[in-house]
Amino acid sequence: MNYHAVIWLDHRLAKIIGFNLRSSDWVAWDIHGHGDAHIHHKAGVVGAGHETYDPVFFRAIADKISDFQEVLVVGPAETKKAFVTYLGHERPAQALHVAGSEALDRRTNGELADYARDFFKRADRMTPQL
Repeated sequence: MNYHAVIWLDHRLAKIIGFNLRSSDWVAWDIHGHGDAHIHHKAGVVGAGHETYDPVFFRAIADKISDFQEVLVVGPAETKKAFVTYLGHERPAQALHVAGSEALDRRTNGELADYARDFFKRADRMTPQL
């Protein structure tokens, strides 16, 4: 079983990499969203005409990462923040497993695994050892 995960996501794609710090192996999943979500408004209604997130997309991501103990959420733009907020509202116990959220451009799966390993090694050094 993999202990750590990194999620790279934008509004159309989530790349999930599961791994352990003691192994160079990793597993990957891709979850595809339903494209740009638009809401049709009548004239004079406040809002930009875009949903803040796709709940079906976010639910699928949350289901896939439910067994990981520490999760790093990365990606461009605001989708990563919206996903962390979604977890906080819809799955608060699961939100406790989010170790961080950082801006990061698209990477290969191997590059994502390496980036996340470095992140968690740094985080472990800063965490008091009991």
